Amino acid sequence: MNLPTIKQCLSGALMITTLVGATAMVKVDSAQAFPERMAEALNLTAQQQTELDAIKANAQAQVNAVLTADQQAELGDAEGRDLKRAMRQLDLSEEQRTQLQSIREDSRAAVNEVLTDEQEAQLQEMKSQRRNRRR
Repeated sequence: MNLPTIKQCLSGALMITTLVGATAMVKVDSAQAFPERMAEALNLTAQQQTELDAIKANAQAQVNAVLTADQQAELGDAEGRDLKRAMRQLDLSEEQRTQLQSIREDSRAAVNEVLTDEQEAQLQEMKSQRRNRRR
């Protein structure tokens, strides 16, 4: 049986965060760490996609453990930008904010371990272009 390494498990804590911030991590049922179009643009291998999906699932579980049942209910089925807005509306304690920030940072670091230098650079460029389009 092929079990993930500790590094892979710990890596699991960002992925989602890298692209869309910790707020997007709450959706446990989302299928992939990266949208299909982005995964194709980054030319991710099947192994990388599997590792990134594990990172996302791990991070989502951690975020859900930080939020109360009421906070999770407030988020409902929100996704993407709606989820980000909903997360901003939550009445988070300072401790929750700190925990979510830690999850976000750990996840980003984990994702960076999975991606090649070229893929990291390409991802940063894609994020930059996306930010510029929103302005």
